[in-house]
Amino acid sequence: MSDVDKEMPYARFCKFLGQVKPDPEKIKHREIEIRKLEVEFREDQKKARAFQLAGSDSEFQRISKLIKEKENKLTRLKKIYEQKDFKKAMRITGLGLKVEEVVKFAGISSFLTFIIMFIVSLILGIWLGLDLFMLMVLIATACMAVPLIVFMLVIGYPERLAKSLELEAFGSAPEIVNYMVMSMELAPSIDRALLFAAENAEGPMASELKALVWKVQTREYATTEEALAAYARELEGLNEELRSAIYNILSASKESNPVVMRSSLRRASELVLTGTRQRVEEFAASLETPAMILFGLGILLPMIIGSLLPMISFGSFDFGLDAAASQSLNDWLPAFAISVILMDIGFPAIAFFYSRSILSRRPGVHTVSLSSGMLDIKKRLPAGIAIALLFLPLSWAAGTYFLFWGIEWSISALVAISGIALAAGIILGLGTRPENRIKELEKLEDQMPDMLFQLGSRLTEGLAIEKALEEVADSMKDTEIEKFLSCLMEKLRRSRLGLEELMFSDEAGILTRHPSRKLRATMKLVVEASGKNPEMAGSMLMSMSNHMRELANTNKDMQVKLRSTIDSMRNTALFFAPVIMGVTVGLYRLLSQTFGEMNAGQSIPEFHFIMVMGVYLLMTVAIIIAFCSGIENGRGKWQRDVAVALPVSAIIFSITSLGALMAFG
Repeated sequence: MSDVDKEMPYARFCKFLGQVKPDPEKIKHREIEIRKLEVEFREDQKKARAFQLAGSDSEFQRISKLIKEKENKLTRLKKIYEQKDFKKAMRITGLGLKVEEVVKFAGISSFLTFIIMFIVSLILGIWLGLDLFMLMVLIATACMAVPLIVFMLVIGYPERLAKSLELEAFGSAPEIVNYMVMSMELAPSIDRALLFAAENAEGPMASELKALVWKVQTREYATTEEALAAYARELEGLNEELRSAIYNILSASKESNPVVMRSSLRRASELVLTGTRQRVEEFAASLETPAMILFGLGILLPMIIGSLLPMISFGSFDFGLDAAASQSLNDWLPAFAISVILMDIGFPAIAFFYSRSILSRRPGVHTVSLSSGMLDIKKRLPAGIAIALLFLPLSWAAGTYFLFWGIEWSISALVAISGIALAAGIILGLGTRPENRIKELEKLEDQMPDMLFQLGSRLTEGLAIEKALEEVADSMKDTEIEKFLSCLMEKLRRSRLGLEELMFSDEAGILTRHPSRKLRATMKLVVEASGKNPEMAGSMLMSMSNHMRELANTNKDMQVKLRSTIDSMRNTALFFAPVIMGVTVGLYRLLSQTFGEMNAGQSIPEFHFIMVMGVYLLMTVAIIIAFCSGIENGRGKWQRDVAVALPVSAIIFSITSLGALMAFG
């Protein structure tokens, strides 16, 4: 059910580091243990019935307790032996791994993390001059917590990815059911309907349908009906609406009465649309609390910690430093180290994994399937590195040669942050499909239901398909669909090809490489419908128009329901977060000066503080914008939004920080 690349890094690492062969003796021993336990379980059940009939309550209770324990043990052993959840995850994700490979890779990852955390904790503790007790606490905490977290994340990744892909797959369910319904209305063949939906849809569910087609062709299933029924049974408890829609389509395929058949098909469309609406409404209603938590992690927390950093720098908090280390170590280094760990590592990591956890529960919402056209990272990386290297001398020059109220090194830090943001934006955004082209294709797909309705009306009047297309183009002036139809009719007049060959042939087909798969699927149905009698063809095309319009309206309703949350978080990341953090920089300067007059200690230099806050800002903006894009568009379509947001937020942060430094200085 997935387009996931089988050679994704996780799978490659598992196969490389986790190479292991199943132990036949261990498997055989487990089989024997399960069979032995099953025999004992059945014998105990017989004894329990005998004691119950004999009226021996004490023995019956004892044997019942024993049966319960053995039942739990048997269930656990069967779950380990059969690995149904893991096998299902492999089928959905297409990772192609063995459970032994994943377990070994998780163990190796955890062990390597333990070594790294031990070395890092030891070096950090010695560098900070922690006393022996605090050093042991730091090492124990890092070496126990982090490897355990890594182990759980690695070993559970396939099943988490499978659940996420399942939810995403259900977002394309209305479109896929719509394709099957339209195909059935043209020709009541379930085989043809399944094949048409599999070929013209995309995403995890389309991959699952292609797998069903293959299983029918290889005789794993005797018929398409059997394959679809088996798939529907798998959906029990996951998506009851889609399950019911499939059963309605199967029922329609057996109907000889066209009226009853169309009623079943319409019910299938309505069921899956209603189910998708309900899922999105429930998810949108549950977003308020997660949005508040991300707001706290991204905005409020850095402002509070930024205000406390001067006090931390001047020794208001005890880090367990011994006396000798306190004399030899700069006063501000412990506070700086902890600030980096908390703000540039800890809190962004928490926000990232929390946002991913929320997105993993996002129900699928079908959106216009336009690839962003991202270039390969190797082609984008040199441009980003060049920009970053260009800003290095600018940053150094700002700190060395500017004489600007004593804040020249603060300006240098702001220049560096802007350079990092611009470089990251170029790396993420260079080579994406132009935004105007995306909008054109979106408009084209949005206008297709109107085109189908008008085309159906013209065919009902008895016009030929070519004349009907020409009149539709004339009536839809200044639209994207009119441009396409005019181009189509112009090429049709100039060539000697038929309509189907002109659009779909491998050599001359103008739709063969067209970026809109919706248009390709729609025009296939139009060509096929035109081969029927005019009245039937017109009626079918108008019915198809209604199906597509309902689907488009459902998508827009979903977008509207999520819009308030998305806009709020996006505005927070782009504008409010940089402004608040910029003001925090000015407050830090003021507090540093105030505490400096009251205390002989040394605060964190402003350059270092601004870099800590700036890096935190960029990471937070990337996390929140990617989160918003994931809610709105689904997984894998965040690059352009983040590429634009990073430079914008960095510029706002720099301007606000500069103004605050001058105001509070």
